[in-house]
Amino acid sequence: MQEKYLSLVEDFKVTKEQIEKRQPFYFDLELDVHEIYQNVCIVGGGLAGYLTAIAFRKFFNIPVTVIEPSGIPPIGVGEATTPLLDDYLFHALELDKKEFLEMVEPTWKLGIKFFWGKPGDYSFNYPFDTKDILSAYLHSGDINKCSLNSLLMSADSSFVAKLVEGDEVKYHSLSRSLKYAYHLDNKKFISYLKYKAKQAGVIFLDEEIVDAVLDGEGNIAYLVNREADRFVYDMYVDCSGFRSLLLEKKMGVPYIPFSDSLYNNSAVTTVVPNGGHIKCYTTAESMNNGWCWNIPLRHEDHRGYVFSSAHCTDEQAYEELLRKNPAMDKDAKFIRFRSGRHAAFIAGNVVAIGNSYSFVEPLESTGVHMIIDQIILLMNNFINLKKNPTLRKLLNDNMNDHWEYIRWFLSIHFKFNKKFDTPYWQDCRANANISGFERFVSLYREIGLLTRQDTTLQRILRYDVKDNIFDLYGIDHILFSQGVLPNDINRIQLDNKAEWDHMQTVWNKIAAHTIPLRDDLEVLLQHPSLF
Repeated sequence: MQEKYLSLVEDFKVTKEQIEKRQPFYFDLELDVHEIYQNVCIVGGGLAGYLTAIAFRKFFNIPVTVIEPSGIPPIGVGEATTPLLDDYLFHALELDKKEFLEMVEPTWKLGIKFFWGKPGDYSFNYPFDTKDILSAYLHSGDINKCSLNSLLMSADSSFVAKLVEGDEVKYHSLSRSLKYAYHLDNKKFISYLKYKAKQAGVIFLDEEIVDAVLDGEGNIAYLVNREADRFVYDMYVDCSGFRSLLLEKKMGVPYIPFSDSLYNNSAVTTVVPNGGHIKCYTTAESMNNGWCWNIPLRHEDHRGYVFSSAHCTDEQAYEELLRKNPAMDKDAKFIRFRSGRHAAFIAGNVVAIGNSYSFVEPLESTGVHMIIDQIILLMNNFINLKKNPTLRKLLNDNMNDHWEYIRWFLSIHFKFNKKFDTPYWQDCRANANISGFERFVSLYREIGLLTRQDTTLQRILRYDVKDNIFDLYGIDHILFSQGVLPNDINRIQLDNKAEWDHMQTVWNKIAAHTIPLRDDLEVLLQHPSLF
């Protein structure tokens, strides 16, 4: 009897698992073709357009067309990313990593090194992996010892270890144990994505779309080129960049600026020789009227000074960049951008992906990160999108909240940076609007690091955290590293000194085996099992 009963319990567990694994509701619907968009046109290419096109072909068996004019080169600056890109390319889209490494030749990004926060010769690492800045601060007196990623950043090392035993040389990769992102040559990455899109069956038309015509229900009926030819599709994805041809100009979706929080609206970019010394991090360096990025690629570094045109001229920004980088290519490029978002990214039969919907500024590499997040949201809800206005509003509210969260996260970088005392930084500290994060900052000051709180409080706080990368760990780290310390920090005493010292010993021994970035790509391509 007992054995029969226990067998029934096991059967019950199986039925419980079956119930919990139910597929989405729409999988079981007999959907009418008129309830689903039957084809998609993407207006504009680039990262946003090609990533969206590949996703549609991967997840839905519908025709996808990219319309873009030839002869418009990409900006050509280095592209820094977040760990989301690796997950998306090689797990969601299931692209071949070896092919990507061969065609794009990326470098690894283990985090960001900030010359930021405190005056003088001070910098801090902002690694992607799990970190413990409180133990590093109290036990080591150095927050840059907070994680293995951070130690590798301080050593300018890769995550590939070389192990020598007699005449035998073996390699080991930490890539499955550490979080990392990529530094990309924008031209190579775009070329790779276009190749993968064509391979996936995406149709490309070499046309310049100059207008669109609305139907009686406020949807786009067709697109128009310079020759007045018509291009008719079911759904349109606006990847036209800052001009927002469809979302703003045709659908009339209002634009909401972030300029009271984020003052920068310009950048001057160039390249600098790196002599084969490749860093494993993006650099964010405070400047008189903004900040400067350094994105290390295989054969050169890409530098860009992001500045506020209200605080300096183009000529002044160029001269300051040249003083910092006398070996730079003198043929620099100037870029204008605006920081803000539109009131919605879905309007009628238009979805805007990338800069056509929102952009903040290059700090923290949110551009590609948010493009991917938008695409994931679109793919997961595409089947229900056409006939369900409540769903469209929910998705718009979610994405708007996400971008507002990114805005506030970046704003605390500028509000509390005390590196320089120029008029620009005085203005940031005195006037930059951080109202959306004031509760986080006040709570952090009052009760300490947000990641060190009781699980019930962390659960409450997570309702206000809108991003998996720029989360409570990110808030703690950015505030703490800039010298914004909790009020009771001097009363903290940790009892994990022995465990911390052991952890440091382990990390240092591992780091001692790693090889420089200039050598790692060749090793990885020769040993594909390492990635």
